[in-house]
Amino acid sequence: MKSFKEWWDQFYNNISPIKWDLKYKLQNNWFRIHCLPESKRYAENENEYSIILKRYNSISSEILDNEECWLVYSKYKINDNKIISENIPDIDNKSLKYEFELLIDDDEIILFWTTKIIWQENKFNNMLKEISDDNLCHIYFVNIQNGNIFAPYDGGADLIIKDIKEKEKLKLKYSEWLSNHPEGL
Repeated sequence: MKSFKEWWDQFYNNISPIKWDLKYKLQNNWFRIHCLPESKRYAENENEYSIILKRYNSISSEILDNEECWLVYSKYKINDNKIISENIPDIDNKSLKYEFELLIDDDEIILFWTTKIIWQENKFNNMLKEISDDNLCHIYFVNIQNGNIFAPYDGGADLIIKDIKEKEKLKLKYSEWLSNHPEGL
């Protein structure tokens, strides 16, 4: 069985798996959706949380549903501790395996943990809600079969779709959720 790093390097030709960098490195395959109307960033009530979860689950289930996926979690290295101190809802935190670290900007190190999951709609709602509130960061999901990526953040989700035609179909289908920003941000 391949490690995430081996799989990633083979599938993405040694592009760095840093979540916030993917939209630049895989720009032709990338687009972003916003989770609330008018690009509002944070929910203020249960109705808005419902909209956020519906949007997260709708788009992610299209590209990940019932497929084996990598759940990737990363954080900056603060000391030599490679134990996750955060509680990540909806998964067994013990299943997260420390994989590797990357040196960035000559002085910062990012640590990576991964586990395999089966994506199911609404199964990860607690985690997605924590992400939408910016209480949990640096998590994304990668479909092992086709390499599609769902990278939720507070305010929306970045999507990397390997097949350009599929990406364009999804952008059309979810056009009301896209940003009006000229760069799609």
